[in-house]
Amino acid sequence: MRRKVTVYLNDEELGQLRREAGRGRVSLSRYLKERMLAPDLAGSGVATYPAAPEVEKRVSEAMRSAIKGGNQEVLAQLNVLVLMVDEFVLRALIQLPDIPVAQQQERAAAGARRHRDWQEKVEELIEQSRAQNAGEFPATNGHGAHA
Repeated sequence: MRRKVTVYLNDEELGQLRREAGRGRVSLSRYLKERMLAPDLAGSGVATYPAAPEVEKRVSEAMRSAIKGGNQEVLAQLNVLVLMVDEFVLRALIQLPDIPVAQQQERAAAGARRHRDWQEKVEELIEQSRAQNAGEFPATNGHGAHA
């Protein structure tokens, strides 16, 4: 069962409470209830619960802004990478001579082997990067080269 509590306020006090409730985007009744039931944390420098909706809104807006900015940076880096790979392929195709039919099978096998080696090296680099991002560092041989 819900109970009713009566509080006597002057016009200025009522106006101030309504403005505070409006800033928190909650009803006056909810604002007053939260304010009365929230632990008193004002002295500790921590925001009290009634301020939480406003603080939460600012934090979420800051997070959205950071995420959006981060995505733009990542997309820009990916765009540069795509352009670099495209330029590399174009230059490689311009520089490499056509393979005679008698050597195509032999060169295809060598190319496939080199490609697998390259893929393994990329996988190693990705694993090392993940380990470093997780706070782990792979063992080195003392000269900066990884063992």
